[in-house]
Amino acid sequence: MSNTVPHTVKKGLFRHGRWQGFVYALLPLLGFVLFSLVPAILSLITSFSDIVGYDYQTMQWAGFTHYVAALSSKDFWHSLGVSFYATLSQIISLITAIIIAVAVNRNVKGSRFFATLFFIPYICSSVAVAFMWQKIFNPEYGIINSLFHLDINWFMNTPTFMPMLILIMSWQQAGYGIVILGAALVSVDRTLYEAARVDGASGIRQFFSITLPIISPTIYFLLTLGIVGGLQTFDIAMIFVGGAWSGYGPGNMGQTLMLYIYDKSMLEIPLASAMSWLLFLILFGIQRLNEFVSKRWVHAE
Repeated sequence: MSNTVPHTVKKGLFRHGRWQGFVYALLPLLGFVLFSLVPAILSLITSFSDIVGYDYQTMQWAGFTHYVAALSSKDFWHSLGVSFYATLSQIISLITAIIIAVAVNRNVKGSRFFATLFFIPYICSSVAVAFMWQKIFNPEYGIINSLFHLDINWFMNTPTFMPMLILIMSWQQAGYGIVILGAALVSVDRTLYEAARVDGASGIRQFFSITLPIISPTIYFLLTLGIVGGLQTFDIAMIFVGGAWSGYGPGNMGQTLMLYIYDKSMLEIPLASAMSWLLFLILFGIQRLNEFVSKRWVHAE
């Protein structure tokens, strides 16, 4: 008996497999179009229009009016500055991730324990993390004031408010970088370190001359994600400051740009849309600058 499959059956199986694969690819594409592309296009159109409430039937062309209003607003520039300030948490978490990942890679005693401790906060909910740290920094019964015998209202003291948020975000975000950098360090050729030791290079010299150049593409990747994430800080800041109804913290130090856009979207959708696209342009410009500068320190090979 022949084991060959008739041509008509092969053709039918091919057709079935082709359409099945097309459907699998179509589902995420459809989700992207409906929930990302269409809202983005609608937001862009809205930013150039005037709308009464949420009634898009009242939409009228307004030109660059809302962009001018956003750029003329002191609150916009203040919230943008706060967002850049919050980006420091990404830099701190990246430096922490590099140190711990290198320690784990070199099997330093206790390094894996600390790597695990830093990764747990990353997989935890930002809401849970924020509520936990609220208890820790509570001025009445918080462990920070009790342990160090301090009398600081961390939530209402301007010099300590943003450093507190940066500490919390750095603590939460370092875990992701540790995992990614750990994978990059595994691929480093050990013979390079052996050759460096033969030449008399110290551990610090090996780190700056071998380790950093080889993992620089990964650092660039994490730095890019960190800048984008820092300028889009929302959840933890939202929980700590409570929004416009309860204030943005002392001196509006907790008013990030995403929080400001969120509040404006409640009543002024066109202005919020304009600020969202201004944030996109800022991120795009920073990324282009980052790509240009990275040519000097990122080693592709």
